Amino acid sequence: MEVKQIDIDDVISKLTVEEKAKLTSGRDFWHTHPVHRLGVPSLRFSDGPYGVRGTKFTDAVPTASIPSGTVLACSWNTELMYELGKMMGDQARAKGAHLLLGPTINMARSPLGGRSFESFGEDPILTGVLASALSQGIKDRKVMICPKHLACNDKEDSRMAMNVEISERALREIYMLPFMIVQKNNDPESYMTAYNKIRGKHGSENEYLMRDIVEKEWGFKGCFMSDWFGTVSTADSINAGLHLEMPGPPIWRGKLVENCVYHNTITEESLNEAVRGVLTLVNGAAKSGIPEDADEGQLHNKEIVALNRQAAREALVLMRNEGILPLQKKKVLVIGESAKKANYCAGGACTVNAYHPVSLYDSLVENLGESNVDWVIGAPNRRVLPSLGLYAKEKSKKPITYRTYDEPRSVRDRKILSELTVPEVNVMMFEFDPASIRPGHHLHATFSVTINVPESSKYRYNLKVAGSAQVLINGDVHATHVTDYVSGSDMGMNAPEIFKEVYLEAGKDYLFEVDFESTSGKDGLSAGSLGCGIEKAVAPEDYIKEAADLAKKYDQVIVITGLNKDFETEGIDRSTMDMPPHQDLLVESVLDSNPNTVVIIESGTAVTLPWEKKAKAILHSGYLGEELGNAIFDVVFGEYNPSGKLTFTWPKRYEDNSAATSFELDKSLSLTYLDDIYMGYRHNDISKIDPLFAFGHGLSYTTFKFDNLKVSVADHTIDLSVDVKNTGDRDGSAVVQAYVSPKNSSVPQAVKSLKGFTKVFCKAGASVTAKVSMDKKLACSFYNTSIKQWTLEAGEYNVAVGSSSDKLEITETFEIEKCANWIML
Repeated sequence: MEVKQIDIDDVISKLTVEEKAKLTSGRDFWHTHPVHRLGVPSLRFSDGPYGVRGTKFTDAVPTASIPSGTVLACSWNTELMYELGKMMGDQARAKGAHLLLGPTINMARSPLGGRSFESFGEDPILTGVLASALSQGIKDRKVMICPKHLACNDKEDSRMAMNVEISERALREIYMLPFMIVQKNNDPESYMTAYNKIRGKHGSENEYLMRDIVEKEWGFKGCFMSDWFGTVSTADSINAGLHLEMPGPPIWRGKLVENCVYHNTITEESLNEAVRGVLTLVNGAAKSGIPEDADEGQLHNKEIVALNRQAAREALVLMRNEGILPLQKKKVLVIGESAKKANYCAGGACTVNAYHPVSLYDSLVENLGESNVDWVIGAPNRRVLPSLGLYAKEKSKKPITYRTYDEPRSVRDRKILSELTVPEVNVMMFEFDPASIRPGHHLHATFSVTINVPESSKYRYNLKVAGSAQVLINGDVHATHVTDYVSGSDMGMNAPEIFKEVYLEAGKDYLFEVDFESTSGKDGLSAGSLGCGIEKAVAPEDYIKEAADLAKKYDQVIVITGLNKDFETEGIDRSTMDMPPHQDLLVESVLDSNPNTVVIIESGTAVTLPWEKKAKAILHSGYLGEELGNAIFDVVFGEYNPSGKLTFTWPKRYEDNSAATSFELDKSLSLTYLDDIYMGYRHNDISKIDPLFAFGHGLSYTTFKFDNLKVSVADHTIDLSVDVKNTGDRDGSAVVQAYVSPKNSSVPQAVKSLKGFTKVFCKAGASVTAKVSMDKKLACSFYNTSIKQWTLEAGEYNVAVGSSSDKLEITETFEIEKCANWIML
């Protein structure tokens, strides 16, 4: 069905209560309900912020994968963000998606936050400006956006039930400000509410956020939708302004809405308003030309590859370099499991099936030749074991057969409900359509693959399950694991896990089968989750000794380690800022053997680096998307001059982080943001704590000098110009950062706050004039709680410009002559 413009008032007048109830909830996991008799189609939504997955987690149609939030923002490049937004819009169109669920513009408040990597960092201005550029690119491809998550969704543990207590100034100046910038610049069609409570009210029934701020103050006229399974009530959520419960089939809408209308706990006016919000999306989708229930296609070409490679290059941050980098294009030893496993994305909603992920090892071999690249594992740095498919006899990308049933293995000739081939046994069963299961039956699944190992040895496998599962080897049950664990907001990451060992002979075929049964129900996340992988049983210390001994023999050594989607993922927080077990011992051992080793850290947020004083070269990578290997090669071997700047403060120790004293929940599952407006670098400034690496830090293979700062105050902007001279011998790009400090504020203020930035390219030995335009309201206002408005305060201000928050080279003053109060930008 073609999606056409509709007369919303006319449609609402003709809808039955039953149809209205359906329209305010999802049809399934990714689609809205249609009402075809009135020309209302079903719309398709898709994750996610950094890759358009489409309608499946398991066996998803491939898509382009770009760097995740905190590292993508390290580019500090609005033009790049806009181009990536257009590409994302094109990917959405190929997938038949009318609306993209993103960008994520929550704050990276703590390095332990499981989803901090998905945000654009710790600064609201940087986040808002970059998210706005990305959003505009998506919208220019006539695809709708859904900024998320309203609000303070900055912690994952107990996210469905936890409550955030926060001051009004911090709420407005830090956590809502990026949303306000995107609202002003991009007029989003929708917003997604948060799972957590804010001052005692869940995001999905928080009238203050939805109605009072976003609608009344900001003028939003679109659709508020819940995060998936984030609706917690029927009447209260509708009356508070939540238009759409996702996903479907509904838990709180549908028949319950009809019942609430009958009992008058939902008024006709409130229900009509909810329907109106959903129908605005229909008219937004009509502009796209994307039909209802379109086929999911693919879109990949040289231009997309080049753009993703450039994005990954600009996201890399050179944190230290004592003359080690760039390396020469000759023989190199690379150490680390991550060298061969391309960690192109983190976990949860950001997980996608990338077209052609390039590992660092792949890129090194392609560019240096296989004879010039040696690799050892060093020490495994993941929680999830490698796929059973690693040793599959059938050499294919998807060697494992995945069949579903509604009867157990013991039933002869049981009927197959669905059949797929997949690359690994790591699935969340909520994707399975419960309507396929007969009443009184459970969901059953069997994964099977024939493996043939290259070396006779003991092998270790795991069985991680929410539900019931067993492993069979050549038809015999080898392990059984039964749990009553419900795979809820942690997306299965915390499901109970067992490990078993088995001796396997080289060259011999073994049929591995994993049987699953759902024990907790048939709908939603309660359907369970399953994971099973295998590895050779070797002590990590043996791997580390091998790596350290080898490192002595090479002139050029690279260690790549850090985190991955097993540790940074939606649903669970990290318990420590440390890297996974054995990683610090690996790095320190190799550095002791070869002090000139280059250390590459993959992470979306900060990790402790107890060996950092020994390292002469440290490069921060993160989850760089599908071109990660090529981008790292380009920077490490001097094909590209790094220009990335950190989007979060990298503390020496966790206790120095601004959220360290207020990240754990109390017994009532409540959390007070004690850092208030002093989150991130603002905390370091006021507490006089030196970070390991400051917000905005990042080195280059050249050097820059800033001079001749000029300030001009206009009606709506404060305009800066500064001369940037490349004082080195290589062309490169400089990020000009501008921080503002009021001289005499009437309220407590941060020592300085980022208010503007730009990125300029400068040839070696040359100079360019950089222009930075700061919004006057954003640069010189605070939220005035006494009058419930923003106040643009008259007086003198300092503006300091430099290459990092701790390297501000020049300062000027300017004056705001008149005070003014305002509500919206």
